[in-house]
Amino acid sequence: TLEYAIQPTAEDDFGPTLTHVSTVGENGTTLIDLDPQEGVPIGTGWDFELEGWNVSLNGGPSGAGDVGVITTSEPFDEITTAFVDGVAYRTDSYTGVFGASRWYRYHIDAGTPNRISPTFEVYLLKRGETVYKIQLLDYYGATGAPRQITFRYERIAP
Repeated sequence: TLEYAIQPTAEDDFGPTLTHVSTVGENGTTLIDLDPQEGVPIGTGWDFELEGWNVSLNGGPSGAGDVGVITTSEPFDEITTAFVDGVAYRTDSYTGVFGASRWYRYHIDAGTPNRISPTFEVYLLKRGETVYKIQLLDYYGATGAPRQITFRYERIAP
């Protein structure tokens, strides 16, 4: 289940919490489409896939789409525009595009062993001419259950 709220502008309050139920595939994956379109068949218009702590793109060996990503060191709130040259964006490799710049660190807190903690990197994800900024925030749900990834995103171009 994806829960989300829309904030029309930085000055506005968040709208009501909305829910989208996504089916977990037989292989344990969930496909995320950041901008679902009417008439696009389910399973073809996705942007990235979640499987445990692995994140894969719909591009390269992970999918037939043309989704690419770059990492930026800028804080999430300060990113307002995107570099749209497709050459800068990498598609997946066999280790996943996030393999080179992982979104998490494993077992870094001695007080809570075997814990996955986010790095708070910001990724620019590009599909066609559309670019989103994405930041993965947590691997655990409100009750501490694993594999309940929390992320935020915002469309920044066009």
